[in-house]
Amino acid sequence: MVIDNQIENYILKHGKTFEAVRAGYKYNKTMETNVLNEQTKQRHGFVTFWLWLGIIGSVISIPSSIFSYNQLTNLGYAGMQLINAGVDLGSFQFAIQIHTEMMMLIGAVSGILMIVFSLKILHWKKNGFWGMVITAGFTSILNMIVLYMIQNDYLQIGLTINLNPITTVIATPLCIFILWAILQIKKNGISCWEQLD
Repeated sequence: MVIDNQIENYILKHGKTFEAVRAGYKYNKTMETNVLNEQTKQRHGFVTFWLWLGIIGSVISIPSSIFSYNQLTNLGYAGMQLINAGVDLGSFQFAIQIHTEMMMLIGAVSGILMIVFSLKILHWKKNGFWGMVITAGFTSILNMIVLYMIQNDYLQIGLTINLNPITTVIATPLCIFILWAILQIKKNGISCWEQLD
């Protein structure tokens, strides 16, 4: 073989073993093939747009979730009436503060992970998609638990708050399905999903 002759010539020149040189040659050819494959992969423009839209949305969601969860500590007019009536809201405010901070932490960590996993998909890694699925699932479960705790905090002082965790249950799998469907969009007869490693 031509390759074996090239290796033998290299051995004579540099004094290495045949097996070591052959293994190094195969490794380098594999790396070269991987780089070429990476460069020739193409995805539909809308898929790229959607992934970058998700990254930008996650970046925006981190500070906006902190702001929106802080609104949960605002008791509004009904809360002011309770304070005026002499109801001690100290323990409630302590509990609601802890629970809203938990929501902020969940939102921030989820946003960061979604950015990381979106970038992985942009770099042709299928584990980015599965990472998003797992992150979305855990975030939904944790959010439902904390929302339930916040509703109980309000009920203990006789107030109600309109927090509907069912929307989270419906929205999460729907968003994952939409992402999966978008990854099926083809360019030159090949979808982005088929090219993910």
